[in-house]
Amino acid sequence: MSTNEYTQIGWIGLGQMGNPMVTRLLNAGIEVGVYNRSPDKTADLADKGAKVYASTVELIRAFPVIFLMVSDFAAVRDILSEEVRKELAGKIIVNMSTIAPSENLAVKELVEAAGGQFAEAPVSGSVGPATNGTLLVLFGGEDSVLTVEISSVVYSISRRILKHEHAQKHPPHPAPPTSHLAGLHTGEGKRHLPGTPLPSQPRHHLPRP
Repeated sequence: MSTNEYTQIGWIGLGQMGNPMVTRLLNAGIEVGVYNRSPDKTADLADKGAKVYASTVELIRAFPVIFLMVSDFAAVRDILSEEVRKELAGKIIVNMSTIAPSENLAVKELVEAAGGQFAEAPVSGSVGPATNGTLLVLFGGEDSVLTVEISSVVYSISRRILKHEHAQKHPPHPAPPTSHLAGLHTGEGKRHLPGTPLPSQPRHHLPRP
């Protein structure tokens, strides 16, 4: 897959966080195709240059990399319908929605069973950091997924990427869910309780490309 392909990405979910994040991608010169269950939320992004898709199937068929920023696990599962999974071979799904590690593992298994690759990338920050590009991204995925090109896309919407290990199917010690990151927000901008510990998985800072 060539570098140029990563200047064209798909994005599903245009809530309080998704809209400003996509705006930053467009301002960075990245071509973004968007889908949202409520079509009215796509109008302003279309004016900024985003290409609006009428269905998740059409969007996923059109792009090699697709980012998800939706409210919860149920919404992610709805996106990954049987029809959509038929289109996932060779695709990369990056889930920025805030869901539990066990739920991300279930999504990972669905995507990989369909021939795609998966990474989780929840964010710490509110609408303000999403607007000015200072989010913190906690990235969990294989090195083959977090390429220089993908990290360049993520850095267009964040100030820092921390790489951590995927949740394991049978971890020796239960780890706190990534949704318990202090100040972490969902795709709808909802804040989790602050003061809870960071995930215990090993992690390191990834420099900007």
